[in-house]
Parts: sequence; structure tokens; C-alpha cells
Amino acid sequence: MTPEVERLLRDHVAAILANAGIPRHARADLEEELVGHLVERWHAHAADGLEAVDAAGRAIADFGTSAELGSELGRTYHSRLWASTIGVLLPTVAPAASRPGVVGGLRFVLGLATVLTVIALAMTVPTLTPARALGTGTALVIGLTGLVLAFQALGRGQRWALTYAIAVTVILLVEGIGQMVAPAGPRSIVIPLGSILAAGVLWAALNSSQQLRAFVRPSGRLNRALCLGLSISLLAPLFVPGALAAMPDPTQATADDLRLGISMTCDRGEVSIENGPTLLDVQRATLVIDSTWSHTDLLPYGLAGVLTHPDNADTSGLRALDPRPWLWSYTDEPTIVDTTTGQAAGWWGSTSPSVGLLPTDIAGSLTFAIDPGAIRPNRTIRATWFLSNAGDDQQAQWPRMEVFYAHLDRFLLAGTVACGETVLGRQVPPSGGAPAPVLNPFPF
Repeated sequence: MTPEVERLLRDHVAAILANAGIPRHARADLEEELVGHLVERWHAHAADGLEAVDAAGRAIADFGTSAELGSELGRTYHSRLWASTIGVLLPTVAPAASRPGVVGGLRFVLGLATVLTVIALAMTVPTLTPARALGTGTALVIGLTGLVLAFQALGRGQRWALTYAIAVTVILLVEGIGQMVAPAGPRSIVIPLGSILAAGVLWAALNSSQQLRAFVRPSGRLNRALCLGLSISLLAPLFVPGALAAMPDPTQATADDLRLGISMTCDRGEVSIENGPTLLDVQRATLVIDSTWSHTDLLPYGLAGVLTHPDNADTSGLRALDPRPWLWSYTDEPTIVDTTTGQAAGWWGSTSPSVGLLPTDIAGSLTFAIDPGAIRPNRTIRATWFLSNAGDDQQAQWPRMEVFYAHLDRFLLAGTVACGETVLGRQVPPSGGAPAPVLNPFPF
């Protein structure tokens, strides 16, 4: 047997094993067994008078194509699921030496997208609320799987991987152009480096289209199920995070889960002034704010909140509508307690990010924060304000007070109460500004 004949036979066996997805550490014995069968066929054809190379070609033809044999061997060596998925997506159909140079550029884009997806998975998902984290994480993992498979398959000459890589490159180009046309901030200047890279790779791919077609020509076409799965892996990271951000998370409380009861009683009496005299027959009002949750948030800051323990809390604030001014007595501070235990459930002064939802004209001295640890289902947190008329006219009409409750950066409740009234707060649009924008964790 000549070296050329041996090379032909061994190359055919190597292609079969590659198509079957046999690990390299397990190939040696199997390779020798298959080569032995081919050598027997070669000897038979050579004995019939064929030239050595022709006999090798006939032996290979009798043995079967590498794709067919690889598929059968893959089903034998692996599970049926592996054979119908990875075994179809990743067989080697073209030698590395025949790769066009632009394949390296396309694989670089796939590698870059893979790295950015991993970063998004590690940095963004832990900060999301549970349902959004689960959906977004699943979408990113599916996308990551498609990227990794495409990176490997493109190097092996698979047609589907070429299409996938071009699609990812186009997405990178479009995303960059979108960021440049509509930047995140009004004064932002975006230099779309990703789009510049994508445009260069796509231009090179267009100029090398014939070589690329020749490189992937030996690969087979995928069935509809695999095409659908790959399409999902490409599109899910693009659309699932944004769709979930626009939908309510069932693990989080809504405005309907909060009962905000507001009542106020009014009378006349003494009011002590800190470092000053005690005033007599002053208009006084006692404002009581009861907040009761029927359902509370599950991990409102995601898994990251478990480790970082953020001190963000809810904020309540109030203002006198008419007449003004009405202030609380600095010798009789407002109280915030859990009515079940009597323990303190908050502190005087606002907190972020909830304070950003309040009207900007609410004085900081007329706000308080609710301890997140005190918020529990069916427990009432009661804040009591002792207010008095700070004006010179003690015969003025009694006030109407507007009370607000802001839950983190999500929603705002408000209610207006007069002397002797009890009202319930209702959801109103945020007054301090628009809610924080929802970030799309898709990395492109």
C-alpha cells in the first residue's frame, strides 16, 4: 500500500469520525477498526487488477459517504437527541486550510457577541426581579448556546453557521446605527465601533461570497425544527428582555396591593416651640397615614440585593394645599410604627429612589422613609404627624393636606384629606419625573 492510498483511506475515516462527533480521546481504536475494513476492501479491488489509487476510490465508494456513515455512527455512539441536534449542527465538512479569510472576521463577531452576552448574563440578570431574571436569563442562555455552536460550526464549514454569523453581524450593525440616531442622552455622542466592525466584516463577506459558498457547499441543510430553534436563539435575546420589562412581574407588588388609609383630626390647644415659648389656643391637626400591603415584593432588587442589602426604601410625603403654611412641631416628632408590634418602622426624611417620584415642592422636612424590613403582608405601618398653623392668623380656615406614598421607583399613590375625613389613596402619575429607563440586557 502506497502512502497516498493510506492517506486517502485515513482521511475518509477521519471525516466519518468528525461527522459522528466522536471525541478525539476515543477515536484511536475506532479509527484503526474502520481503516482495517477499508484496507480489506482496497485489497479486494487491487486483486481484481485496479490501480492502487483507483482501488482506494472504489473501496471508499463501497464503504459509504462520510456524512451517512458519520450520522449512523453518531446515533450509535451518542444519544438520539445528540445525534439529531449537535450531531447535525457541528460535523466537519471542510478542512481548516480551505477557509476564506473572512471566516475569521465572522467568527470574531460571534466571539465578541458571546463575550458580551456572558457579561450581560452576569451583570444584568442578577439585578432583575425574579420573573424577569428567569425569562431574561433563559433568553440569554439560549442566545449564548446559538453563538457558541455557530462559532464552532462556522470553522467546520457549516452553511447554517455562515447564515447565523451574517445575521448576528447585521444585528450588530443595526444596533449601532440605532444608538447613533437615537442616543440615550440628549447630549450623548455615540461612536458605533461595533457597527464599524460589522460593516467592514459584511463588506469583506460580500467580496468573498464565492469563496464562502464554496467553503460551505459540502454541508447539508437543516430540518425545520433545528432552523426554528436557531431562529429562536437569534431573536430571543433581542425581544424577550424588552417584552418582559413592559409586562408586570407577578412576583412584585402593584399599587392595587397597597391600601393607603389617610385620616385627619383637628383641634385647638397648646403647641411647644423648640427653644421658644409655648403657644396657646393654636390650630392643630393630627394626620394619620396607614399603609397596609396585601402582597409584598419578592427580591425587588434580584439576587444582587441579597448580597448588597441596598438601603433603598419607600417614601411618604405631604403638603398643605390651602391655607399655608402648616408645619409639624419640632418638639413632637412624627412617629412611624408597626401597629402589630409597636416597633419603629421607618425614619424621618426621604430616601432614594422613591423620593424621585414625589412632587418637587414637597419639603424634605415633611417626608419620611419606611424601613423595607418592616413591610410585611397584612401588617399596618402607621405614621402620625402632629401639625400646627405656623402663620400669624390663628383664625384661618382649617387645612386640606395632600399625602403621597412612593414605592421604590415604581408607582405613586396620593390622597387629599380635610379635617374629620378618612380617605384612601389612589395611584397617580409620578410627579418628580419619569421613571428610570428599563435597560435592555441584550449586549449588542
